[in-house]
Amino acid sequence: MVRLISVVSLLLATTNVAAERPPWSLTYPERFQARASQREASNGVAVVLAGDEKPGMFLPGELMALFLSNTGGAGNATAARMRARYGESLGGFSWAPDAFWRDLDQTAATYHELTAANPDPSWEASRQICAARIAALTTMRIRYARFDEFLYTAVAPRHRLVVQHGRSDEWLLWLEKGCSLLQRRHGSSGR
Repeated sequence: MVRLISVVSLLLATTNVAAERPPWSLTYPERFQARASQREASNGVAVVLAGDEKPGMFLPGELMALFLSNTGGAGNATAARMRARYGESLGGFSWAPDAFWRDLDQTAATYHELTAANPDPSWEASRQICAARIAALTTMRIRYARFDEFLYTAVAPRHRLVVQHGRSDEWLLWLEKGCSLLQRRHGSSGR
């Protein structure tokens, strides 16, 4: 009985620590645990990622995919409208919008080329798109030190995503690390 109370107390303390920290600072295991808790609460049906309520449940790669698909490259009218909506957020980070979008376009060029060329991608094309997305995310993190904070404060609140159960944490982590075949064979570790 004492052990059960200790385990419950530890779980509640861990959940509270994660809830108090900014969403961009959560680890993958904390994100996976939050998803598992919500899945259990919904009787295992699905997990609703509500960026305006619990942005930390999104994985960075998921937010990057949403961001890239919504801001989709120069010359697209819908993308131009979405980019304008992010203007205030960019200013809040003291980022010059023109330079930011130029950097994003250069960084995500391969991603946009692959998604345009593969509307119904094969497994190999999907893996290449995944790798290009994570490469763009990594480069933007290097160029903009607070890029993850931007994803969780500016991008996540605009999105809700229903995630069906069935993908393991290991699979999701593999996606987050760029879908490397070598990594898939040899396993991976959490952040």
